Amino acid sequence: MNVLKTTACAAVLACSVALPSQAALVFDSVIDLQGTGIGAVETILTVQKNGTEQGSVSWNGTQDVITGDAKTGNSQTQTVALSSLTPITAADLRIVLNAAEPGVNSGNNGITLTNLVLTIYSANGTALWNSGAFSQVDFPTTAQGTGNSGFAFKLDQQQAAAAQPFFATGTNRIGLAATLTGAQAGNETFFGISLGTPNVPVPAPAGLALLGAGLLGLGMLRRKNA
Repeated sequence: MNVLKTTACAAVLACSVALPSQAALVFDSVIDLQGTGIGAVETILTVQKNGTEQGSVSWNGTQDVITGDAKTGNSQTQTVALSSLTPITAADLRIVLNAAEPGVNSGNNGITLTNLVLTIYSANGTALWNSGAFSQVDFPTTAQGTGNSGFAFKLDQQQAAAAQPFFATGTNRIGLAATLTGAQAGNETFFGISLGTPNVPVPAPAGLALLGAGLLGLGMLRRKNA
């Protein structure tokens, strides 16, 4: 299991959070979109279920195809055209997990993301590219996912280079498939942003280390009280 983690020593030394190895979509940062409500972002996939959540959205050339525990209605699950995320490159793309599990006060509100795959579709529904195998990440707390913040994932360097040619066509669309475990019937929402968009923050490494240390501390408290 690849676990999102950092140590107190790493926080003191302002080291960055270690990323999972051999993964296509990798954890990048905890991100807070100040002044941008959840309704203003490009929501791609929302899943909700107690226990294990699994859902996907794809494009068939005419309409979105939604499967599993994905929620429909009010644009909660939909493929997104790359043109709606401009200015964007594959390296600037972030898929943000906005997880909002209950149990914040008890410290029992963590979740595990076991799979996350991004697929790019042409306007006519042809699957052009997908991000491939994903390495599991455990989030001891989802408090940072409430509201308009969350856990940002990016394409690793190799996959970003491979995907870049498909970002030149704005009518190409992004779909997602995700699986999460340890859910408590909260909403898990995945949305897309571009680091090239104004007002989207780029967290500094020192800030990431401190946030990671906070996650680890809450996770240790959660295990202690379990």
